[in-house]
Amino acid sequence: MQISVLVLFAILLLSASKQTQSQPIDFEDGEVIEAAEAIGEVKVPAEIIATAAPERQASGRPIYQTGDRCKMPIKKGVCRALIPRWSYDPETKECHEFKFGGCDGNANNFATYDQCMAICANTDEI
Repeated sequence: MQISVLVLFAILLLSASKQTQSQPIDFEDGEVIEAAEAIGEVKVPAEIIATAAPERQASGRPIYQTGDRCKMPIKKGVCRALIPRWSYDPETKECHEFKFGGCDGNANNFATYDQCMAICANTDEI
């Protein structure tokens, strides 16, 4: 009886892991990549993670100003990836780590603490 319970548990665990392995991460800029074949945290290189593609002018530059970007609320997104990212909080004047889902975020989303602080630390006066 115990062996059959363990076998059933193993089958359920394997089937659940197969479902999570093939979930695509759909970025707002139309780029789709496959999630890593691991249960838990998905590691995606920072250079291909969209930080919520903002509306762009004809020049290709984002419409928002840097200060606006840093005042946006944390938006974890609706997808299920657990990508470590950083977001600026204008009340505490610090960047805080959060887990980004991989899609439907906003521009207050940085790959590192240092990048977040470099862009947002001096924007409180804006």
